[in-house]
Amino acid sequence: MNPREKEALAVLGYFFLSHRKAEKARTLFKALVALFPEEARFAESLSYAYLMTGEYERSLAAAEDYLLLEKERKRQALGYLLKTLAYRSLGEEENACECLNAYLVSIRK
Repeated sequence: MNPREKEALAVLGYFFLSHRKAEKARTLFKALVALFPEEARFAESLSYAYLMTGEYERSLAAAEDYLLLEKERKRQALGYLLKTLAYRSLGEEENACECLNAYLVSIRK
């Protein structure tokens, strides 16, 4: 797949997310993660799509992947926020608070 095709799929996935078509976005981002496992942005978008479809455990796993891939501390904040929302949705308040604290630390640095 050439770079233009990859970006076209990514844009389509973002379009689906912004128009509440999370199932379609999830399918695209699962494929993009499989094809380009080193790209943090696809793991982040997949985590968000899982969050929107109520697949909170999968959202956590994808957010964890994002945090491992993303090297820039300030950009990692998004991963912690996604984990906060997923844990909150699972009713795991203590884990949600820990992730929220990690989010706050990461945006201050």
